[in-house]
Amino acid sequence: MPGIDERMTQELRRLEPPADPSGAYERVVAKRERRRIIRRAQHGVLAFVVVIGTVAGLFGLNRVFRAGTDAIVPGETVENGLIAYTVNGPDGQIQIFTREADGTNPRAITDPPAGDTYDLDPAWSPDGSTIAFARSNAHGISVFVVDADGRNQRELTDPSLSAQEPEWSPDGSMIAFSTGCDGIMVMRANGTGVRSVVPSDGNDCPVSPTWSADGTSLVFQNDGELFVAGVDGTDLRNLTKTFEAYEANPAWSPDGDRIAFVRAVDGDGSSEIWTMSPTGADLTLVAGGELSPLFSAAWSPDGKYLLIEHDEAVFRARPDGSGFERLFEGFEPAWQPLPEGTSVAPSPSPTESPLPEGGEDIGLGFPVCFAERLGRVDYLGDGTDGSAWTAVPVKYDGACPKDRGPGRYILAVDHTGDRVADSWIDLPFECWNLCWPFDATDLDGNGTEELIVVNSFSIMSYYVFAVRPGTNGDLRVEPILVAAPGHRPAQIFAGEPLRIDAGGDAGYSSSIECEGYPSAPVIVWSWSDAVIETDEPTEVHVTRIELRPDGLFHVIDTNDFTVPAREPSGIGNPYELGPHCGVDWYR
Repeated sequence: MPGIDERMTQELRRLEPPADPSGAYERVVAKRERRRIIRRAQHGVLAFVVVIGTVAGLFGLNRVFRAGTDAIVPGETVENGLIAYTVNGPDGQIQIFTREADGTNPRAITDPPAGDTYDLDPAWSPDGSTIAFARSNAHGISVFVVDADGRNQRELTDPSLSAQEPEWSPDGSMIAFSTGCDGIMVMRANGTGVRSVVPSDGNDCPVSPTWSADGTSLVFQNDGELFVAGVDGTDLRNLTKTFEAYEANPAWSPDGDRIAFVRAVDGDGSSEIWTMSPTGADLTLVAGGELSPLFSAAWSPDGKYLLIEHDEAVFRARPDGSGFERLFEGFEPAWQPLPEGTSVAPSPSPTESPLPEGGEDIGLGFPVCFAERLGRVDYLGDGTDGSAWTAVPVKYDGACPKDRGPGRYILAVDHTGDRVADSWIDLPFECWNLCWPFDATDLDGNGTEELIVVNSFSIMSYYVFAVRPGTNGDLRVEPILVAAPGHRPAQIFAGEPLRIDAGGDAGYSSSIECEGYPSAPVIVWSWSDAVIETDEPTEVHVTRIELRPDGLFHVIDTNDFTVPAREPSGIGNPYELGPHCGVDWYR
């Protein structure tokens, strides 16, 4: 299997870039390919560092791990507002969205013009009124600012400067930014007074600046280590000095006491979130292990949470690693500070437009396409005839996609019985071909029904969802995750949605059965994988899984073994099995 650096090189060579003297297009292509490839690789994190070293000048490649964070004025009362983030759109563009702090209500903030233009690196001003971001196109990369409601967009830097990764000073008067691998600079918030803080000597690559709470220092990444320097460029110090590891994306906490960062260690393929004191001491692991790989950490303005980027989605956790919770699909999160007496700025009210051809209104506030509905779902155990839909959102031009092939799907549910969606989420996985609400059943024997969604290709993969109270108390649909430690040999990973397969293809066979239903259901998932036309043994896994009162799937028993090639695996023909746990998995 080719290594990740080889695959990255192949992807870059496959693309035909436009005329681009500044090299901006190459940098952004590298970043986009990083997003698409790196997050699908479960090994070789440090191999990506090799790419950074061999593709000189490609700043996007140095952004394996990106943390967006903004400090606040020490002592000021602040609340957590909106979350800004970036989205890879279905038309190939990248734009900035915001969501509420609980992950709901997405709103488009920027609408990049056509022609390979990408909006990246969102960062909130300390008063929460403005978002700075980097816009890249064939002319170069510039820092822009836009009001929190998406209005009043303006450019601060000349594209020739290649300014990117903007970060506001705590008092909002200055913006620090990187310039590819040419160094770190600061400027006034209106774009004037640009000056160098940490220049490059041509052999290093200082990037990803983040401010101290008192506004006197910057921490930044340079060739896999973290450094701190005064804003005047003096007192430069190496904080990590771990030459066997690769540290990236520092994020200074609002109170100035901790610095969060990402660490990858050569050889084990993991990437973890750590925090340390501003001196580089008191190292504390926040998240890793079964949750690896992790790609960024951004502080909440009140310092009580971290937004963590993992598996093409944004998660929330406390700084001690507890409360790890998936919020939504996206990249590069940054959290809006709301100083006392301010409020979240709403997006402009959209004008009502007719449904696109093939579109449908299911109550989300925007039309969807290719909606598939399942009825008679009793989410709360109160006898309500609820519904579920999978659908594809309309494109940014308001039209339906040409087909419903692989790509972004959403899941919406109605738990009140009026056939109007009450909550929705992005599906936490990529649909290979088609995704639809398959069935509902009670998997923990408590009288409420869980929703089962199928991801269809040659093998049917099933995911389970439930309607539960969110952080604000409102009921919302969410995937049911696997409890630690999971069972990695059977590819059941802690902190991720449970995925179980039924069917077979090219040496792979899987079946889903059930014990103890309906009072105490236990799912028995069996699968075997044989390398066809070889003498390699067949891999077999039989795993028993239980949904417990804590709302998580627990692996309660495992049996992993091999059988000689071409001998029966012991897993029968799945299509001869009847319904199990009240579900006909093979219909």
